[in-house]
Amino acid sequence: MASSATLSRLDAARVALAGAHAVLRIENIRHIETAYGIDAAGEVRLGLSAALGDVIGHGGTLIEIDPGLFQLLVFDREEVGGQAGGRRMAWLDRLCKAVSATVFPSTAGPLHIWLSGQWIDQTDDEDASVAAIAHGFLGEQVGGVGGWAARYRADMTLVGSCLGAIEASRSAIPSRAGPTELHLAWQPICAAQDPATILYREALLRVMTAADVHGSPHDTIQAFERLGFATLLDRYVVDRVIEELERSPDIVLGVNISAQSARWNGDWEEICAHFAAHPGVASRLILEVTESTPIADIDETALFVSRIRRMGCRIAVDDFGAGHASIRQLLALAPDIVKIDHVFLRRAVVSNAGLETLTHMVALAGSIASTVIVEGIEDEADLELAHAAGAEWQQGYHFARPTCGMPWRHAAKHRSVGIPGFAATAARVAHLHSAAQLPRGRAL
Repeated sequence: MASSATLSRLDAARVALAGAHAVLRIENIRHIETAYGIDAAGEVRLGLSAALGDVIGHGGTLIEIDPGLFQLLVFDREEVGGQAGGRRMAWLDRLCKAVSATVFPSTAGPLHIWLSGQWIDQTDDEDASVAAIAHGFLGEQVGGVGGWAARYRADMTLVGSCLGAIEASRSAIPSRAGPTELHLAWQPICAAQDPATILYREALLRVMTAADVHGSPHDTIQAFERLGFATLLDRYVVDRVIEELERSPDIVLGVNISAQSARWNGDWEEICAHFAAHPGVASRLILEVTESTPIADIDETALFVSRIRRMGCRIAVDDFGAGHASIRQLLALAPDIVKIDHVFLRRAVVSNAGLETLTHMVALAGSIASTVIVEGIEDEADLELAHAAGAEWQQGYHFARPTCGMPWRHAAKHRSVGIPGFAATAARVAHLHSAAQLPRGRAL
């Protein structure tokens, strides 16, 4: 991302004075320029310079060395975590995350940028040592044909309204509420032979506008993934689910995360630190990795799975067979749960060949994971067909439609059972707070 040639463009004396310096990049600057024009791109670059200037104050300096590429010099390393690389990386990750959640006004409308960063350490021979990337970008590349620019603008509008809703939900000021609200609906996974027995309940995103119009959660999630902002949405939803686990100590809940979020970063460091301090929550949380975007690095995702499972969480692969995950990736992740996509059940309804395929899919998933769930159960016939294919656990409208109500808070009408390895607890803990905690100046 940077080289000794890049560093040579800076004043040598100022580099020598810097206790730490980093390279920051607006990863979607070309996207913005292509979709909104060069003027809008210039406005967000100026906006970022001003915002970062407020953060670092007189403790450092910021230089734009190429359009959207900045060199951040901090004179005192203690301001950004000291000598410890892990603490400095956490500071940089929080900074980049706060920037990406910030609205930058422009003549084209409100925009969000994705900022990534790397610490560059100067060695004795003045060669640049490049650290890992903080807040890496996994959004789609700039498109040049068809309606790419129009779709990008539509995605930016949708994502911006949702990020505004997330910010408003974290504010204690009622007037901060915006035209879009995000809610969670819940749907149980039930035993085929005893629907009153619930394995766990899955949290499903719901988007509502000011006119009480329900937006498509699928469209919303895809917009976040295309822009590369899925980790911001996922962190918000995961936090909400953790809050409910803390409030209701006898339930097990599942939550979807994008494949973009299934990699180790500062968010998961914070979440796991919370789990370590408050045992009994992680063991009741299931993370369902969706297949709507490909896994960029299977080894990195496998490392994430290993670390998060060590804290007590369970991992599910959602919509298996309809997305990007291959058998090789499934074997590498070794999930605790595999959820068979509803399309295989629909095919089984209309042909014996489809039923045979569903049976093979259930058997394959069962050879890898301890629990297999078939999705899309709409009636009793679907239930019997999926059970004949070997599916003991099922999900769909036949059992319950997703609802924003939380019946477990009022009455225990259903029996919950534990997935192997889950241990229920009566612990109730404080609300998980994920503030950016920027160290100086005006917070973004």
